[in-house]
Amino acid sequence: MLDLADIQADHQVLEPSCGMGSIVDSLYEQLPELDVTAIEMNRTLKPVLDAKGYAVYFGDFLEHQGEYDRIVMNPPFERGENSDIDHMRHAYTLLKPGGKLVSVMGEGAFSRSD
Repeated sequence: MLDLADIQADHQVLEPSCGMGSIVDSLYEQLPELDVTAIEMNRTLKPVLDAKGYAVYFGDFLEHQGEYDRIVMNPPFERGENSDIDHMRHAYTLLKPGGKLVSVMGEGAFSRSD
């Protein structure tokens, strides 16, 4: 994912559903001084993210506003709902001109008719 995103040191990067911070871990391994905004809805993950030293915004990503050079994400896949697609669509609106979004997507995004 990170190779596809082609992230540079001066980019502002968003990870909109960071979970336990695995993607954020990889971002900081590549570029320790990177400007990363991480968002997570599940506050029970706060102790894990705090222990890693990450400043995470806890709330609903679909209400988040901002502009980013790169967005890397593994959106939530819940009960066959369109949450992954909704997250992808919202993320796309947050890209700066020339920005890049790279996301894990489930097979359902390509086969569901709803």
